[in-house]
Amino acid sequence: MVDRFDLLMFAVAGYVAIVTLVRLMITRRDEVVGYLRTELERQAVAAAAAAEEEEDRDAA
Repeated sequence: MVDRFDLLMFAVAGYVAIVTLVRLMITRRDEVVGYLRTELERQAVAAAAAAEEEEDRDAA
C-alpha cells in the first residue's frame, strides 16, 4: 500500500517535473521571441532599403 513517504516522494517528483518543464518552456519561448524579433528587424531594414531605392528611382 502507498504510505505517507511514497505520497511525499510522488509530490516532490511531480513538483520537480513541473518546475523543470516550465523552465524549459520559458527558455524556448525566449529563444523564439529573440529569433522573431531579429527576423522582424531584418525585414524592416530590407523594406526601408527597398522604399529608399524606389524613391531614388522615382526622383530620377
